[in-house]
Amino acid sequence: MRRVALLALLLAASAREASANQCTSLRPPLPYGELPLGCPLVVYMNPFVSQTPPHVQVERGGFVDELEATMSVETVELDVWYETIDEICVEWSGTKREPYERYTIDMGNAELGDRVFLEAGSVTIVPAAACPADAPVLYCRDPIQDYTACEPIDHDPHAGHDHGTGCSTGGGVEFALVGLLLGLRRRAISRR
Repeated sequence: MRRVALLALLLAASAREASANQCTSLRPPLPYGELPLGCPLVVYMNPFVSQTPPHVQVERGGFVDELEATMSVETVELDVWYETIDEICVEWSGTKREPYERYTIDMGNAELGDRVFLEAGSVTIVPAAACPADAPVLYCRDPIQDYTACEPIDHDPHAGHDHGTGCSTGGGVEFALVGLLLGLRRRAISRR
């Protein structure tokens, strides 16, 4: 029974992994890795994913602590690039405007060399300079499996084999796990 539970867990993890990181519009990353001293830190959050303000921590001198910072929030609309494919294999790509919460965080207590951590990533405080542009590049693309399911199967009657296009089982892990389940079932039947 433990093997079946482990198998189910592995299948769920592989399915989630296949579609992960294909939609930055859900959790926008920080558009920069360094922030000049004196500049505000700007974070965008999708209001449909997170309704809480960003949690800000700072690493200073080898210790991580809460950063006392004031922040303001406003709702803005940003462009999100979409690439989609529907169930009948019709593709669409284009831009849609969507609402985001724009948090402007005053980094008044930050010091040169601090590393500031947020859910969206981290930035290092560097010497004072011009403040960076803050608008992230947002996109959302359907999982690659949706596209490969629409590829035609090309059978070459002269070669006698498939050229590798068409429907896929999703990878070797799932195929091996199905084989394992069948083997366990056969073993259980033979024990009876």
